[in-house]
Amino acid sequence: AEPTAVLHEVSVHRLPNGALRGSARVSGLGLQPHDNQPGIQGVSGALRFDAHGGAFTFAPGAVRIDWPVGLRQPLDMSLRGTVAWWKDGEGWSVGTDALRIAGQDFGMDTRLLLAFQDGSLPRMDLAANLDPSTFASAKKFWIMHKMPAATVKWLDDALVEGQVLDGRISIGGDLDDWPFRNHSGVFDARATVRDATLKFHPDWPAGQDMDIDLAFDGPGFTLAGTGEIQGTRVDTVSGGIPDFHAPLLALDIA
Repeated sequence: AEPTAVLHEVSVHRLPNGALRGSARVSGLGLQPHDNQPGIQGVSGALRFDAHGGAFTFAPGAVRIDWPVGLRQPLDMSLRGTVAWWKDGEGWSVGTDALRIAGQDFGMDTRLLLAFQDGSLPRMDLAANLDPSTFASAKKFWIMHKMPAATVKWLDDALVEGQVLDGRISIGGDLDDWPFRNHSGVFDARATVRDATLKFHPDWPAGQDMDIDLAFDGPGFTLAGTGEIQGTRVDTVSGGIPDFHAPLLALDIA
């Protein structure tokens, strides 16, 4: 899909060596979703560029991400920060050292580097600190076409209600190898769940008032914490799913 935008205050100069340098104010930048790629609408900001790269600083305003194959629903948010791109050897890199992403019920502060390679997915280095949120908010971010349907259903059913605190995500590696089952990269996501109701299995009673530490590492996750089951205090809950492609939960309750 071709991007659309309105350009204002365009300034372009040709340097003595023939290279171009310029700037513009951009409004209404949009890109429709196409195949497995997400779309974006409503981006505005200030653009500057030269032969070696450029930078885009986001202006205040509502932005919508639409990814029909990936997300359950479009996400409305604001973006604050600057994204830069530069020539890196034979390819290009895109990055930001401080991008603020905020929606009505979610938010994160992100550092990101994408190194694009010919004919393959880029290498990603990402670090993100997440605002406090809830299970309902987290469920908006399941990547539907990348996650097995059985895993999505289990997560939807298991995460009944709860607060998600101290969330952070680190990713480092070639996205062709995602989710790094062969340990060629790193995917590490951690959060603390408080006052949660968890339904680990349809035939089991729900855990209540659960305080759980979650750690997603590569293709699976582990959990450890405390709570109550049918009014009985549980001092230790631990377990996890080694690989979401075979979503078998191992759980130890004492």
